[in-house]
Amino acid sequence: MWWDHEHFDARTLQRAPIYTEFLASLGMRHMVAVPLRDGAASRDFVGFLRHPDQKPFGAQEQALIAQLVPHMVRANKLRYRATQLAEQAALDALPQALAVVDAGLRLRYLNAAAERALASPGGLTLRRGALHASDPTAQCYLAQCVATACGRGGWARAGAVPVAPPTTVHVLPLQATHPLAQALHGRPHALLVWPLALDAQRAAHIGLALGLTGAEARLALMLAQGCTVKEFALAQGCSWHTARTHATNLLRKTGCQRQIDVARLVQGLSGA
Repeated sequence: MWWDHEHFDARTLQRAPIYTEFLASLGMRHMVAVPLRDGAASRDFVGFLRHPDQKPFGAQEQALIAQLVPHMVRANKLRYRATQLAEQAALDALPQALAVVDAGLRLRYLNAAAERALASPGGLTLRRGALHASDPTAQCYLAQCVATACGRGGWARAGAVPVAPPTTVHVLPLQATHPLAQALHGRPHALLVWPLALDAQRAAHIGLALGLTGAEARLALMLAQGCTVKEFALAQGCSWHTARTHATNLLRKTGCQRQIDVARLVQGLSGA
C-alpha cells in the first residue's frame, strides 16, 4: 500500500498539482493507493481519499484497510477474469478468423472461424499443434513473418502471407493490451487474421457491376482486404508484370487514380 503522508512532506502536499488542482477540485486531500493487480500491460489500484479537514490516515484506518486488501484483491481477480471471459467470448463469435501462435508456429488460440479456415483445403492446416502451409514457399514465408512479428525490443513487424488464392493471412505482433495476450504472460506471440471470405460469387458480382474480368475482380477484392499487388501476384501464381497489367486495367475501368480508391470503392459496394 502507498500512503501519501509517508512519501510527501507538508510542503509537497501544499504545492504538488495533483493536490492543489486535481484533488482540491474534488474536495479531497489525503489518499492511499492499494495495488490489486500488476499485469504486463496494465495495473489495477483502488484508492481511498480523505476530506481536506481530516487528518492523514492513522494506524487504525491503516489496519482496517490492510484487513480489506485480500478481499479486494480476490474481488478484482473475479472481475478481471469475468472481463477476460466476456472478451474471449466476443472474439470466439467473430466471423473474422483469428489465431495466435508463438515464434515456432505452435498454436495458442483460435476461434471458431479459424477452425473452419484451417479445415478448408489448400490453405493452412494444423500439424502436431503447429500451423503449416500446404505450399512450401508459403510455409517459409509464414515462418519468416511470424518470427518477425514475434521480434523483441521494438523489432516486431507485421506481414502478410498468401496461403491459398485469393486468400492472404495477415500476421501481426500480438500487443500486450490485446485481450488474448493476457494469458500468455508477456511472451511474444503473433496474431494471425484471415480476411472475411471473399467468395467467387462476390467476385462475380463485383466484376459484373464494374465491368471487370475475373482476375481484375479478384485483385479489386484483395485490395479491399488490404493486400498489395505483389501479394495478389503471389496468391494467383502470376508474374509481377501480369499483376501490374491487371492493376492498370482495374484503375482505368473504375476511373480511380489510386489503388486505395479502388479498395474504398469495393468496400462501399460490399457494404463494408
